[in-house]
Amino acid sequence: YAVNQEESAAGLSAVAVPLRDRAGVTVAAVAMSAPSVRLQPRRIREVTIALRECAAGIRADLIR
Repeated sequence: YAVNQEESAAGLSAVAVPLRDRAGVTVAAVAMSAPSVRLQPRRIREVTIALRECAAGIRADLIR
């Protein structure tokens, strides 16, 4: 996963996880952004887990 904490814009943070194809090659990403005050370290862990679950669901739908 990747985390951007105010690297692109002041006051804005983001988290992203890869979306991989059958071969394991990253073909896209699932991401979310929020005001930095709402995306503290504990929340980043929670969001990362949710994004991974989302990416797994998308992957399952795409490789059927």
